[in-house]
Amino acid sequence: MKFLDPPDEIAVAENMQRLREAQGLSQDALAARTDGSFNEVAVWLIENHSRRITNADLTVLANALQVSPDDLLRRPSKEPRREP
Repeated sequence: MKFLDPPDEIAVAENMQRLREAQGLSQDALAARTDGSFNEVAVWLIENHSRRITNADLTVLANALQVSPDDLLRRPSKEPRREP
């Protein structure tokens, strides 16, 4: 079983929570979209950086959120600060 690298796991956790909330989904509702691959506790554990994520998990979560795996892996861009 191959796990994602820790920086990728952090990005997935943060993007997963952001996308889930943007879609108005509870953790339970997201888990239901995984057809039994995840339960509400597993979703919570991932979002709180307490569960490792495999490549297969990434695919299931992306499908449940109706995004590409790359969308979950995308790290936030660091925009330069704008001076007033």
